[in-house]
Amino acid sequence: MLEAIGLIEWQSIAIGYAATDILLKTSNITLLEARPTCPGRFYALITGDVASVKVSIEKAENYSIEEVIDKIVLPNAHPTVIPAITGRGISYENQSLGIVETFTLSSCLNCADMIAKSAAVELIEIRLGIGLAGKSIAICCGEVAAVSSAVNRCPLLLSENGNLVAVEVIAAPHKDLYGLY
Repeated sequence: MLEAIGLIEWQSIAIGYAATDILLKTSNITLLEARPTCPGRFYALITGDVASVKVSIEKAENYSIEEVIDKIVLPNAHPTVIPAITGRGISYENQSLGIVETFTLSSCLNCADMIAKSAAVELIEIRLGIGLAGKSIAICCGEVAAVSSAVNRCPLLLSENGNLVAVEVIAAPHKDLYGLY
């Protein structure tokens, strides 16, 4: 069981690699992903106990403060978050869709966790910046009212940092949309 998820993203790939090395050497955490992303950025996604994740993210941020774009530590992350990132989400045929688009990976992860915890919806996918010019998306499915309620909380969650691009709800997706995630 995951206790916490941490994500930090940098505007420099080289510094991202070096800061990730520091992050890994700081605490007993597990690296889930670390790689370059669009447009020429780098991110690291980790898990572990809350204290270890916090300390590792802080140490990496302190090393590279000028290059950090965004970061987040999610204590008690919803269990569907990691499967949605790794592409092992669920099928959503005949359900409404909610899509949240953000400017940063950390903001997307924050929204996705909140969505999963706030309503009777299922996360299908969390795409972290790959092929999206550095933006990220979270996609969920369920009954239209639950999907609307879940994704419409994101503007309030991200109102202070301005990282929200768009929120959309598709009540009855066309059959050709199924399987595009």
